[in-house]
Amino acid sequence: MSRFFAGKDSDTETESEVSDEEHVQPVAKSKAYQGDFSDDDEETKRVVRTAKDKRFEEIRNVIKNVKNSKKIKDVGKVLEEFDQLTRAFAKSQKVIEKEGVPVFYVRTLVDLEDFVNQSWAEKATLSKLNIKALGSLRSKFRKYVKDFEGQMASFRLNPVASEEENVQGEEEEEEDEDETTDEEGGMTTAKKAKGAKAKKGSDEMDEDEDEDMDWDTDSETSETDSEDEERYKNDPAARFLKRPGDEEKQREKEKQKKKTVGNRPGHMRQRRAEVDEEGWTTMTDKPKLFSKDAEINHGVVLKKLGEIMSQRGKKSTDRQEQIELIEELRVVARRAGLGEAIELKLMLSLISSIFDYNPNMATNMKAEVWRRLLETMGQLVKFLNEHSHMEVLENIADDEENVSDPTLPYRVHGLPLALIERMDDEFTRILQNTDAHSPDYVENLKNEAKVVAIIEGMQAYMEGKKANSEDMCRIYERRIAHIYYKIDYKFMEGSKKGTAAQAVAGSSVEVLERLCAYIYNQDMTDRTRLRAILMRVYHAALHDQWYEARDLMLMSKAQDNISHADPPTQVLYNRAMVQLGISAFRAGNINEAHNALMDIQSSGRPKELLAQGLLPVRQHERSPEQEKIEKRRQMPFHMHINLDVLECVYLVSAMFIEVPYLAAHENEQRRRIISKYFYHSMKQSERHALSGPPETLPEYVIAASKAMKTGDWKRCKDLILSDKLNKRVWNFFYEADKIRSMLAARLQQCSLRCFMFSNSAFYDAISVKTLSQMFDLTKEEILSVMGKMIVTEDLAASVDEPSQTVIMHRTEPSRVQQLALQLSDKLSLFVETNEKLLDMKTPNNQRAKTWTDRRQHQGGQGQGHGQAAYQERQHGADRQHHTYQDRGHNNYQPRQHNNYNDRQYNHYNDLSAY
Repeated sequence: MSRFFAGKDSDTETESEVSDEEHVQPVAKSKAYQGDFSDDDEETKRVVRTAKDKRFEEIRNVIKNVKNSKKIKDVGKVLEEFDQLTRAFAKSQKVIEKEGVPVFYVRTLVDLEDFVNQSWAEKATLSKLNIKALGSLRSKFRKYVKDFEGQMASFRLNPVASEEENVQGEEEEEEDEDETTDEEGGMTTAKKAKGAKAKKGSDEMDEDEDEDMDWDTDSETSETDSEDEERYKNDPAARFLKRPGDEEKQREKEKQKKKTVGNRPGHMRQRRAEVDEEGWTTMTDKPKLFSKDAEINHGVVLKKLGEIMSQRGKKSTDRQEQIELIEELRVVARRAGLGEAIELKLMLSLISSIFDYNPNMATNMKAEVWRRLLETMGQLVKFLNEHSHMEVLENIADDEENVSDPTLPYRVHGLPLALIERMDDEFTRILQNTDAHSPDYVENLKNEAKVVAIIEGMQAYMEGKKANSEDMCRIYERRIAHIYYKIDYKFMEGSKKGTAAQAVAGSSVEVLERLCAYIYNQDMTDRTRLRAILMRVYHAALHDQWYEARDLMLMSKAQDNISHADPPTQVLYNRAMVQLGISAFRAGNINEAHNALMDIQSSGRPKELLAQGLLPVRQHERSPEQEKIEKRRQMPFHMHINLDVLECVYLVSAMFIEVPYLAAHENEQRRRIISKYFYHSMKQSERHALSGPPETLPEYVIAASKAMKTGDWKRCKDLILSDKLNKRVWNFFYEADKIRSMLAARLQQCSLRCFMFSNSAFYDAISVKTLSQMFDLTKEEILSVMGKMIVTEDLAASVDEPSQTVIMHRTEPSRVQQLALQLSDKLSLFVETNEKLLDMKTPNNQRAKTWTDRRQHQGGQGQGHGQAAYQERQHGADRQHHTYQDRGHNNYQPRQHNNYNDRQYNHYNDLSAY
């Protein structure tokens, strides 16, 4: 029977008392019947909302989209949603003026500011589109939040109070919605939505959990609904009014709901209370591996470890939870006293899980994960050295492991050396992805001491275990890689005082010699051996052992095979050559320094060849994948070679060689170009009608070269030893004053040579005393320079010792003779050009007939003319200098100079001597 016909007494009956067989088609009610609503009215219920609710809901919807975009790190989408958020806030301006800026909006701005700052700090890991969108978002956000700076600052000072205000506002809105009930007085709209969610979640849970979770709530709801229905029957308007006890009832319901959810059983997880320093109790989720009554033994722990490690690599795996489970398993195994072998196996599994936390090879680990990795690696190395009797090998199968039987040797599958190498690579990646000019780089660099200590501990363990030569060479190479680029000042001071034997003992030079000697003799792969040689050359050159470094480089014959090496080895070769050239410059060997640096500097891309940055190129020349690979090959900033020092040393070396040669062959058109880079820079500077004061390093060297060419050594010295070059170049050298003194002496001598080349034609004789006063050199130094020039036939002169005079010999051609020689050269070129054109236009037979007729017509003159033309052509061919042809090379292989290709030291064949 329908409730409509039951009368007034049957209104309190529930629908469960009515049988399903007695359902009758309901008759349409009168809308005025006791103020009740019809069934149609229930389905199409109208809710009256204020302007504040409408505007704030619109803003909340946009904020929700902003949060979703931030989770997936889609900066472009965040930019679009931010524009919509500002427009929605502008629409709500009238409401904002009355109510004030809502707390949830200020909180959103604060979170968005943190997101922008964090993304800007990690922009190296973003794509190009996201970086472009991030720049636009950053500029727009900074302009927009200027009006909210005070509110954002107060929120950051007291975010808890602001959160509580926001929660109270939301609870009031939810209570307003809860009071809007339907006709039957049973469920509110908000409750229906929550009930639907609970129903959806309960389908995924067990039936037992549903019963435990829902019974109390259903009973309370039914009692409350029956009371409300009876009261609303007499007064329908009471449905929409608040009562004094409604707020307390609603809060009690929320507490009961949270208590029910908090006691809900989860999969392998339990709720635990943690009390902080201020006395607050926080409920956190901790891994739960075994029940209280479970027996802990080796088999159970290994089985649980297998279950955890079987989830590696799956998308649904929570990597953080996996790490926590293994750590909890270590604690359980340690409390149960399962032994040392199971501890080692769990430690190896934990390190593998930490490496799996960041599967992307292009990005580095987070700071907290990296600290945990260093701590665990330190524990592993210490454990291995304390328990060296255990066998930890890669070729031990799972069924061959022994972690439980103490009567047999413990055997554990693992490869600690590979973990050490991966940790070292991760340290390099962290430095590559950190801004070199930020405090974070310095903080990360401080961890190098821990990394080196771990490598040294592994080295000691492997030496104690007498590992095979291949593994020993690998760990030695890692050790050398953290030493070779650092200067040992104790060794330098000892060498300076003359106690070289004491300086070598215990220094980095001695360590490097010992480790490299082992690799020279035991390594079976050419790559490790070659890298050890190059790092030894770099370290020796850094400590002013130039002759030893040069002989070792020539002995290795790396110049012949470096083009076939991998890019990292080519980068190391370039770094060794640069350091070798700078060391030669410090030793005063200018020609050797120029030869070593010419291939790198003249290429125009030393920054790329030394892996210290990428040159900007067009889009089609380097794909995004290639750019990522190139970035992974870059050297960390603290290992960089100063490019200003490299450029200045090369230009000064070229100046000492090229300027005297230009002064000696000024009137020759076809003169040999020693340094193309320096020569073209100097010629380009000479083309300028007006030349201002120098500003850049090349301009300083070019201006000094012009002064040297004219013999003005004082101006040349002032430019080369100026304050700018001292700050940017010379002050970076060890014993900078010694380098300045060497440069000043060289500048005086080269200026003297240039003066003699340029002005010797104007003198019959010149006094040594006069030259000594002009160039501030002693008589012995003047005679030494003059003697060298005379012996090498650079200057046609002789020295009269009694009178201390340099007598000039008139062997140079006069000005008219020089012009005649130039005309002869031009005529010979003109004849050669005409003959080439004639060969192209006339067949060989016709040309031979033409020459025969000409000789017959001229008699013997034809033959003489032909011989003269041949001699002229041969003379012109002999004067042509050998032009350098650029050979093909890859990104990191510069052109090889003949100085280091042709000179072979065949008597150095035994590398063990080094």
